[in-house]
Parts: sequence; C-alpha cells; structure tokens
Amino acid sequence: MLAIPFVRGLAMLATDGTVGVTEIVEGMHRDIAGFGAAPELWRWTLTRFVYRLVRGGMDLSGKTVDLALGATDRWLTLPSNSAAEGLLDDLASVLNGAFGDHLEASGNPLAIPIMLRVPQGELAPERDQIAHAFSGPPRRLLLLVHGLCLNERCWSRGTEDLPATLAERLGYACVYLRYNSGRHVSVNGRDLAGLLDRLVAAWPTRLEELSIVAHSVGGLVTRSACHQAVLAGQGWTRRLRTVVYLGTPHHGAPLEKLGQLATVGLAWAPFARSLSHLGTARSAGIKDLRHGNLLEEDWQRCDQETTIGDHRRPVPLLPGVRHCLGAASLEQPGSVSPVAGMVGDLLVRVPSATGVHDEPARTLDVPPAQRRVFMGMNHFDLLSHPEVWAQVERWLVQDAGA
Repeated sequence: MLAIPFVRGLAMLATDGTVGVTEIVEGMHRDIAGFGAAPELWRWTLTRFVYRLVRGGMDLSGKTVDLALGATDRWLTLPSNSAAEGLLDDLASVLNGAFGDHLEASGNPLAIPIMLRVPQGELAPERDQIAHAFSGPPRRLLLLVHGLCLNERCWSRGTEDLPATLAERLGYACVYLRYNSGRHVSVNGRDLAGLLDRLVAAWPTRLEELSIVAHSVGGLVTRSACHQAVLAGQGWTRRLRTVVYLGTPHHGAPLEKLGQLATVGLAWAPFARSLSHLGTARSAGIKDLRHGNLLEEDWQRCDQETTIGDHRRPVPLLPGVRHCLGAASLEQPGSVSPVAGMVGDLLVRVPSATGVHDEPARTLDVPPAQRRVFMGMNHFDLLSHPEVWAQVERWLVQDAGA
C-alpha cells in the first residue's frame, strides 16, 4: 500500500473513532445525568448541544483532511520503497482484521480487496497473466490462505519462504490469497469461491490438482468457499485434492467468547452501558470466530452482540477431499500442564483446531493420521515452523500417492 492512501485511510478511521468515542462519552454523561432524574431533561441541556458541536467539528475536519490527501494522491508521485510499502501492507492488514467491515462500508482506502498474489505482485485470474507468472504453468496449484489481521507476507520467516520452497520441490505453482479478514467469513468465502472458479477456468494447462493450506480464520473461509461453491455448481471443487487447516478454530475461539460476555456485561452495568459500544466495534470477522461461523444464516438469524450459545448449522467437510488438521499447544513434549492444555496455542484450543466437539453432528470426520498436534508451539509458529511444513509435505505427498 502506498503512503498517501494509507495516511488518508488512517485519517478517516481516526475521525470515525473520535466521533464514536465522543458518542460513548455523551452516552455515559446522559446515563449519569438521567440517573434519578427525568431523562427528557437531557434533550434541552447545553451539554447535548456541545456534544453535537464536537461531533460536527470532527466530521468536518475529517472530510477536509480527506479531500486534501485525496488531491495530493492524484497529483503527487512518491518514489517506490518496497520495505516501507510492505510495512504499510502489514499495518493495513491488522486494521482490516480489527475493523474491516467498517472500512469496507465507509469506503475507506485501507479496505483490502480480495486478490490473488505471487511474488511479482497481484495475479489476475486471466490466462495471459498466469502464463506470464509461471513459466510453463504446472499442472498442480497450491493456494495459501492467511488468517486474521495478516497477509501473504506472514508465511515467510525472514528471507525463508517454506511454502514456496515446498511448492517448487513438489511441482506446484504457489499462489497466495490476500483478503479483508474483518469481513464476515461467509462473505470472504463466497468471494474466494468465485475467484478460484475463474482461476481454474483460466489456467493455461490442464490443472490436475488444487491443494490449499489455510491458517486460522483462513481455514473457515476455505470451508465456507467449498460449501458455497458446491451450492453454486462451480467446478473448481472437482480439482481440489487436499486442504490443510493450521490452527483453524472450527468450533470457535475462547477470547472472542470472553469478549462477547464482557460486552454484554457492560451493557447491563449502570453508568457503563455506553462502554459496551467499544466491544461492538470489533469486526464481523472477529465475531464469526466466537463459534466458527461459516454461513450467512449463522449470523443473520441472531443478534451477534447479545445472543449466547452456538446457533451454527453444522457443515460437514467437503467429501472426496483429503482434509488434514494441524493444531498447536504451548504444552511441551512429554510434560503435562493443565493450564497449557486449556489455552491451546494462546488463541485456539486443541479440540477446536482438531474438529472435536461434544455434539457428534459437529465433530469433523477426519482420520487420526490426518490430525497432528504440534507441541511447544503457539498459534503463529504454525505459519513457518520447519516441523509443521515437514508434516504438510507428508500430507501432500501421501495424497499424491493415494
């Protein structure tokens, strides 16, 4: 991402945030002022008028800055700096994970469109671009799908890119997905399904195999894409051979469940209910992590802010595909730590990452040989640890030989 669009988007987000905080402070002031008094009196106080002036002033200032930066972006050309642009990409990805649905709805330039990437840059799902990106395009394709608040750069550790090295060794074309991880999983899943349908149709050679390695919420997006592709009659799923899920919260993440409980608790607390709006500001993508939502109906038929309990419709894994589940645990090999066993990899517990659920209908039907718990690792070690990628290679090779 270039510097000026980034600053412009950041200024827009800061303005929205300041206006939102002003509304929260006003709400707290109103709650306190109305406690034991007639709430109608609030409508006629000078304080309410002052808050309106503050909100209006911030909104006007934000629009003025946005117009100035927009004009600068059109007329000023800055020298390219790949290191700086990479850092801005990473920061934008974090903001997308946290507030991505708001960024998209408000037309913020920080909102990341879904796209395919290769080391040279964006890869359009067009025959000529694919042929240009890959000399004699392989008949096998490996897609990497990142998790929340990340982008395709997460798969590299320093100068080492284990997925790309593995793909070259096994004869795969390696393609990365970049997307706005703060949108609903079902929305990203729908867009990924359409993107893969166009990519497979445009592949210059006969594509014999598509395999996917997905991290964290990327695994939920992948599962959603598979389900929606089948419903839409898209043919790319017939090329799908293996999906590897690394640290995917198939049955939710405990931190998001705690976040919802805190938000609901604040909404009931005297003088603090306005603070609950801070909790509701988190993105739709984060809220989908509470139980592992895959479908639109999972979040459309209930209020995600107040509804307690798992109301998902069970979605089985796509048949005819080799599904492999990788989980991480802070527990060291050979040791028994109840605390480490409870927290899993810090973000996702082992039963959720391995698809185990108390309800048989929700448990993912995967053979033991296609499950692996990596001991002494955290959630992000799964991205680039040599032991993890040695196992991924074994899963891919076993499938090729099946």
